[in-house]
Amino acid sequence: MEEFEDRFSGFSFDGEGVILDPNGHRLCLFGMMDFERFWSAFDAFSPAPLGRKLLYAATDAEESILLNGGFDTGSWLKRRKFVRRLAERNLVMGWGLMGGGAVRFPAHDAVSVGVALAQHEHMTKQRWKVNWVQQNSDFIALEFVLQERTITPARAVQPPNWGVVNVDSTGASSLPFDADVRDHGFFFGQQRSFFLPVAVFYRLYAELNGRPLNVGTSDEVSLEVNLDEDALLFRCVVLAAKRMFEQGDFPVFVLHKGDWMGVLEQRISRFGLGSVEVLSSETDGDFSTSFRIHSPLPGITTGLVLAMWERCFGHRGHATVEIGEHSVEITVTKPALHY
Repeated sequence: MEEFEDRFSGFSFDGEGVILDPNGHRLCLFGMMDFERFWSAFDAFSPAPLGRKLLYAATDAEESILLNGGFDTGSWLKRRKFVRRLAERNLVMGWGLMGGGAVRFPAHDAVSVGVALAQHEHMTKQRWKVNWVQQNSDFIALEFVLQERTITPARAVQPPNWGVVNVDSTGASSLPFDADVRDHGFFFGQQRSFFLPVAVFYRLYAELNGRPLNVGTSDEVSLEVNLDEDALLFRCVVLAAKRMFEQGDFPVFVLHKGDWMGVLEQRISRFGLGSVEVLSSETDGDFSTSFRIHSPLPGITTGLVLAMWERCFGHRGHATVEIGEHSVEITVTKPALHY
C-alpha cells in the first residue's frame, strides 16, 4: 500500500466518483481486458475501423495536457528532466514504457501509440505521422515520419450534452482503492489497468458526431432516450459499455435498495465513472428501479447500470433515459409481454 501511495500521491478522488490527476484533469480507470471489450463492441458499430480516431483522440488529449501542465522541454538539462517526467507519467498512468522507437507493455495499442506520438511531437516541436507494428502483446515497434506542417494546438472540444457532471475538487481526497504496483504498470483487481483522460472520449465523440453508425436490430435493447442530437452515438456508447460488463463476471446480488450502493460504488465510482443514486427499487416493492447518474462519462455509466440491473434480475430490461443538465436518470422495468 505504501508503494501505491507513493506512486499515486498526486492523484485525488472528488467524492462524486471522479478521479483527478495532479493537474486536476479528470481520469477514468479501465482494466485492459475491459477496455478491449468496450472498444471491440464500439468499433463494431462503425462501417470503417475507428482505431486511428482513438489514436488521434489520445494524441490530442495528451498534447493538451502537456501544453497546459507545466511540461516544458526548455534547455538541454531541462529536456533530460522532461524525459524523466514523461517516463514517470507513463508508468503512473499505466500506458507502458516508451522510448527507443517502441512501446513496451502497452495498455492498448491505439491509446499507447497515440500518447507516444503526442509526447514525441511535444519534445521535437514538429508534426509527425506514426506507423506501428504490434509484434506481440508486450511490444509495439514505432516509426515516426516527419510531416511538413507547422505545429498548431489541438482544438478545444466540449463534452456532448449528455448530462455531464461538474467537478468540484475542493472536497478531494486520496484515491479510495489499493493496487498491485509493478515495474511496468499496476494491477487493479484481476486485470492490469490504466488511467485514461476523460477528454479522450470527448474528442472521440466530437470526431464521430454525425458520422454513420450501425446498430443492428438483433443487437438493439429496449432503450428510450430524450435526445434530438447524438442519440445514435449515445446509444452506441451505452451498448458498448453494456457488452463490456456482460463479458465480465462481476457479481450483482441485491436484496434491498441499500444493497445497490455498495455494488455501484465497487464497479462504477472506484473507476472514476461517477456516482449513482438509487431513487427507487423493485426489490423494495417499487414498480421500477430508477437511478440518477452523476458522471463525467454518462453514456458509459448508463450502459453499466443497465447491464448490472439485467444481471441482478436475470432478464432483459426496458430502459427510459432522461438526460438533464448535470445528471442522467435511467428507469428500468421488466419488458411488457406481447402475445
